[in-house]
Amino acid sequence: PGLLWLGRLSAQTLPLLEEDRRWTVEYADPVTLPPESYQLHYQYQGDTLIGATTYRRFGYGTLLREVPATGKVYRLLDSGECLLYDFDVAAGDTLQLCEDLEVRIDSIGSVTTNDLIERRKYFVSSDNAIHLEYYLEGIGTNLGFVEWSEPIGPPFLSLMCVMEGELEIYGDRCDEVVTSLTEL
Repeated sequence: PGLLWLGRLSAQTLPLLEEDRRWTVEYADPVTLPPESYQLHYQYQGDTLIGATTYRRFGYGTLLREVPATGKVYRLLDSGECLLYDFDVAAGDTLQLCEDLEVRIDSIGSVTTNDLIERRKYFVSSDNAIHLEYYLEGIGTNLGFVEWSEPIGPPFLSLMCVMEGELEIYGDRCDEVVTSLTEL
């Protein structure tokens, strides 16, 4: 009998919080005068011990903790720790995420990123997450790295690019990422 290849040999999820990974998220508000647009850049900045728990710092006050055995990523907010991602879910599951966001897993597909890794793509729906379409294992959401929801209308959020070292592993707008500015 032949073998049927179903993807990864291990059920373990791919990590999100890699030290050499950088996320760029676009924030755009075309309604303000003048229109406002800028990029948020997230990159590992070291570890922080709070109580007995170690969190990884990623800029803008973002403190995250990943539990590889469970496929879960937690974010520490002023109100306490909340679930940011769960990469070990099934279609039909409902998640309670940060900011009281309830998300349903509609279906799970896969996508091969530029680093030639096949990743699970979780298609989601929610009554209170505007423009959220999916989250991608080891990458983030279509809206960003820690961004799950937009208010109704502007501003608009978009995950532009994910880099690992110098390799563009995800995003079709990596060439638009501003890495430095020169004053004239």
